[in-house]
Amino acid sequence: MSVCLIMRVLDRKNHFLDVFLEPRSVAVIGASKKTGKGSFNVLETLLTFGYRGKVYPVNPQAAEILNLKVYRDVPCLPEGVELALIATPRETVPEIVAACAAKGIRGAIIITEGFGEADERGQQLQSKISAVIGETGMRILGPNSVGVVNSFQPFTSAFIPLPKNVAPVALISQSGGFFEGFPECPVGKGIDLGNTSDIDFVDTISYFEKDEDIRVIVLHMEGIARIHEFMYTCRRAVKTKPIIVLKGGRSASGSKAAASHTGSLSGKNELYRTMFKQARVMEADSIAGIGDFTKAFLSLPPFIGNRVAIITPTGAGGIITLDAVEKHGFQAATLSQETIDEIARLFQSWIKVRNPLDILSAGMMHGYKQVYARVLGACLKDQNVDSVVALCGAYTLKTIMPVAAMYPHKPLILWIMGADRSLINERGQAYDFAPYYRSPDRALYALKMVREYYRQKATEND
Repeated sequence: MSVCLIMRVLDRKNHFLDVFLEPRSVAVIGASKKTGKGSFNVLETLLTFGYRGKVYPVNPQAAEILNLKVYRDVPCLPEGVELALIATPRETVPEIVAACAAKGIRGAIIITEGFGEADERGQQLQSKISAVIGETGMRILGPNSVGVVNSFQPFTSAFIPLPKNVAPVALISQSGGFFEGFPECPVGKGIDLGNTSDIDFVDTISYFEKDEDIRVIVLHMEGIARIHEFMYTCRRAVKTKPIIVLKGGRSASGSKAAASHTGSLSGKNELYRTMFKQARVMEADSIAGIGDFTKAFLSLPPFIGNRVAIITPTGAGGIITLDAVEKHGFQAATLSQETIDEIARLFQSWIKVRNPLDILSAGMMHGYKQVYARVLGACLKDQNVDSVVALCGAYTLKTIMPVAAMYPHKPLILWIMGADRSLINERGQAYDFAPYYRSPDRALYALKMVREYYRQKATEND
């Protein structure tokens, strides 16, 4: 075992989910002999991902897979295995779960599908699994679950290759299909609940609440059972980190599809919306919204004010942004006289300096980059300004970045104009200095969610 893994083990949080996210040893039950591209081999994916613990493949028809000794069945495994990954035909799963419990294995991820989300026989089999859980105290993730991904350790139970995104974002999902992340929102740690026969949203939120690697928790939810416990757990967790939810099955047809996907009862959308509001959870309206909110929380400092300064190279863009400012409950800041005096010398004498600040003519006279940097700095230090929205092209990011670094406690959010985003693609995630968006409406919506989160915290701390 490597030194890094030993240190992680010694620093465990003493939560039962440590066994699922940071196991020291894993049995892969139903390990496939087929390897290579397109094989969907859990064992191969685990090794390729870089897992450093002990691995024990189980397959009665093989002696060796990927240079690892293969065990005939669960009773043949050595003592001390912490986690089992089960990918066998559904009829065999309850018996295997019971054998794992008898062997002292503390947790199991059931990858196999065809249980509570399927037919009557599947529901009977899932009931048998639940009985084992009740009798032995063993913990189960799934069935019908891709399992987990942890890029920090690293460890994954997925049967498809995943990128290592060492990002401070945790995903709790009812689908492993989102483990690769959302647009502009990589996932550092993920848990696919599957059919939630045992482990559910309450368990996993309480886990990530204490996880120092994680700064934002994202939920993908189709349905939920323990409503009151969920609300209590969320209200406690949001005191330290924001929780963002994307609810699937909001339409009538989507609700019906959710029932066949994970066996979830998705219910009426209005009831869920009320529950999220009372639980202090922020609901994203789309896949894009997950990325919008997450990157705002990862890069913006705490703030509660609603006075916004707008910097723009186009008057029309400033007006459109001003519309978004008011739409989302902000107001245009009245700049201090000191700020006006400082930047007025950059403009023609007949131009009235006011917010929004259209800097194009000043930039043409004195140099666009110089003017942008001076006006931005003046707004960021203005005590009458709570946050700044800056409109720019992608190549202006190099000018903005050092100025923003001088005022880390003032929120700055960007609308990147135009089609050329080569610098954004090159930089990847801009968590370190300012979140950027493709429209002022998306930018101000994200800014609003951050403001509401910190306003809520301030109210509860009074």
